[in-house]
Amino acid sequence: YTFPFSLPPFYISIIRCLGVLEGLAIQVDPSFRIISDAYPYIASRLLTDSDPDMREALKRLALTKDGELRWERLEGLLREAQGSSGYDVVQALEVL
Repeated sequence: YTFPFSLPPFYISIIRCLGVLEGLAIQVDPSFRIISDAYPYIASRLLTDSDPDMREALKRLALTKDGELRWERLEGLLREAQGSSGYDVVQALEVL
């Protein structure tokens, strides 16, 4: 391989579990997609978590390579994060 790629076993276990859970949920509701239900939580964490890795992920998502803000992406994150039960817009603004 030109670019060897590997994931830690913990991540592989989580991905397998999510795959199994989504498979079970699809048996009950064929239109169910786990990422659609998890996206508000993910957006909320990106906007409010002060962890350096989360800050970096938010910067990569919300800024261009030239450092300009991608307003449509930031607006989308803010809109999606409102669907999360633990989301606090004041905390998100403090982190931003």
